[in-house]
Amino acid sequence: MVLFFSCNKGKITEYENTIETLNSQIALLQEENEAFKQTDQYYYQSGADEFLNGNYEKAVEWMNKLKIKFPSSSLLVYADKITEQSEKDNNYNTPSRVEMGCSW
Repeated sequence: MVLFFSCNKGKITEYENTIETLNSQIALLQEENEAFKQTDQYYYQSGADEFLNGNYEKAVEWMNKLKIKFPSSSLLVYADKITEQSEKDNNYNTPSRVEMGCSW
């Protein structure tokens, strides 16, 4: 808490409200900044990680988000493969990354 020795109680309350408002705005801007970092690669990688960990339902969710947010992404071909395989059999033996068309 910041101390204001020469301010009256009204001014202190005003400053505290301003600080609270600014902190809220900072939090919103940080959220927006994180959203800008979420590229098609982010969505694909998140889904691929879920798939490789056997979380097929979550993998399909991530791939569907990818399709909605980035309908012209070059990763959709690979996303479709993961989605199809996840929906076929939840007990599917996980393929290697090369089989999924990945080079990472």
